[in-house]
Amino acid sequence: MRSRKRYLYREITRRGPDAFRHLVDALSENGYWNLVRDLDPENPYVPPCPRPRPAPSHSGEGETKFLSLFDQRRTTGKEQNDPNRNPEAPSSTSKDPHPEYNSPENGNPEPPAQGPSGDSLCQIGIPHFNVIKSTKFFEDNGNDIKLYRTRGRLRGVLLLFSYISFKYDIEEQRKGARVDIDCMRYLFVELGFKVLSYVNLSLKETKETLQKLKDAMGMSGEGPETVFVLFSSHGYARTGTGDTDIRCSDGQLISYYEIIKYFNNENIPALIGIPKVFIFQTCRGSNNEHVPA
Repeated sequence: MRSRKRYLYREITRRGPDAFRHLVDALSENGYWNLVRDLDPENPYVPPCPRPRPAPSHSGEGETKFLSLFDQRRTTGKEQNDPNRNPEAPSSTSKDPHPEYNSPENGNPEPPAQGPSGDSLCQIGIPHFNVIKSTKFFEDNGNDIKLYRTRGRLRGVLLLFSYISFKYDIEEQRKGARVDIDCMRYLFVELGFKVLSYVNLSLKETKETLQKLKDAMGMSGEGPETVFVLFSSHGYARTGTGDTDIRCSDGQLISYYEIIKYFNNENIPALIGIPKVFIFQTCRGSNNEHVPA
C-alpha cells in the first residue's frame, strides 16, 4: 500500500498542470477531507479541523499502523531529531475512542483502503444507469417559463450532507443511504457539477461547515451557476409548522429552515439570481408506508 501511494504522488507531478487540481477535486467528491486538508490547506470547502486526538498509548493496545500524510511527516521529523530514538521500535498512534468520528467521511485519518461509505473501494462500483447528455442547449423562446442560463465553466455545485450512523446508536444506522449517496454523486458529476460530500458530521460541525461554505461562495470571482443542497438523514416534522428537524450524527437536531437560511440573499448576496435547489431526504413522522403485493 505504501509503495502504491508513493507511486501515485510521484506520478501526479508528471500528468500536466491540471492533474493536482483534478486529484484534489476527486478526493473532495468522495469525502476524503483529511487528504484534501493535507494537500491543499487553503481549500475553502474543507470542513472544520477534526477534534484533537488523545495522547499516544504506550501499552501497545488498540494501536494502528495507519497515519495521515501530515501526521507521518510530523512524526518522522520528531523521530529523526530524537537522539534517544530506538531505530528498532516501531512508531504508533492510539485508536480514537469514537471510531464513528475517525473515518474518511469526517476528514479524519483512516486506512485509505476504505471508501467514504466505509466499504472496500473494490466494492464501490459505478451505479447501473447511464446519464445521456444533450447535444444542444435548450433555448429560451420567451413563450414559456424563463430559463436559467447555465453555460459557464462551473455549471453548478452539489453540497451533499449525509448522516448514516449515529453516536451511541441513538438512531438506527441508515445502511441504504450509502447507495443513494453514490448514485447522487455519480449523477451530478456526469451533469458537470462540482460535488462536495460531507458524511456523519455533528451538529457543531454541520453548522461550521455551512458557515464556511457560505463564506466561500460569497467570495468574489466566478461562482456556480446552480447550487443543489442535499441533506439525507432521519427527520421529524415540527407539529403545527411546515418545518422539519434533521438528526445529526451526535443526536442533535437542525431544521430545514435553519439550513436554508444560510443560503438566502441576505447571507450570500453573490448568489442572488442563482437557482438554489434544496433536497431533504428524510422522514417526517413514524408511520410506515405499505405497498400492495
